[in-house]
Amino acid sequence: SALRNLATLDLRSVGLTSIGMGQLATSLQQAKGLMGLRKLLLSDNDSVKDEGVAALATALATSPHLAGLEVLDLRGLCMSADGAVKLMSALASSAFYTNLQVSGCSRLLT
Repeated sequence: SALRNLATLDLRSVGLTSIGMGQLATSLQQAKGLMGLRKLLLSDNDSVKDEGVAALATALATSPHLAGLEVLDLRGLCMSADGAVKLMSALASSAFYTNLQVSGCSRLLT
């Protein structure tokens, strides 16, 4: 697969929405060639809300070919406390993350 050597997927500030995040999540689940992916950078896509975060969390929790992922950058997404709980629940069984960034999530305190 052409994606085999991809170490970083950088989609920071690209105008991603919750629908787009859901589509990305589906693609990540199906892309078995991403075994080398170490960094997933999705920060500053403030149109991504809880639904998109939940879809991503499910993909990450259920995709064994993403087991090498170390950095997940979700800074600046519009995630609420409910979204954060779903994310943490989905990732609780994944001991491979060394860096999870969620600062600047505008709805975490509401």
